[in-house]
Amino acid sequence: MFCLQQVACIFSIVAMIVGSDELSEASQLLNCLSDMVYCSVCACMQTQHKIEMDKRDGKFGPQAMSVPPVQQMSRIDQPFPPPVGYPQPAYGQPYGYPPPHAQGYPPPAYPPHGYSK
Repeated sequence: MFCLQQVACIFSIVAMIVGSDELSEASQLLNCLSDMVYCSVCACMQTQHKIEMDKRDGKFGPQAMSVPPVQQMSRIDQPFPPPVGYPQPAYGQPYGYPPPHAQGYPPPAYPPHGYSK
C-alpha cells in the first residue's frame, strides 16, 4: 500500500519535471490503486489495533485466547451435574489423597543394598 503511494508520488514528480501526460495519468492510476488496497486492508488493520488495545487494557482476562476447558453434557435424569475438568475419585478413596502405592515414597529400602555413593 505504502509502496504504491511512493511509486505514484515518484511518477507524479517525474511527470511534473518532464511534462508528460502519460506519466501523470500513470501516477493517478497508481494513486487510485493504492487507495483501493488501503480500503481493502483498513478493516483488518483497525481490528488488529482494537485487539491489541484490549489485550493491553486487560479486557481478555488472565488467559487471553486460550483453549476452553473440556465440558461434559449432563442428562436430565441426573440430580447433580457432573464435575467438569476434574477426574472422578476411585471408589472408597477420598479425593485429594495420594493412591496407596505412592505412600511411603521413597521406599524404606532406598537406596538399594550394595549401592554406594
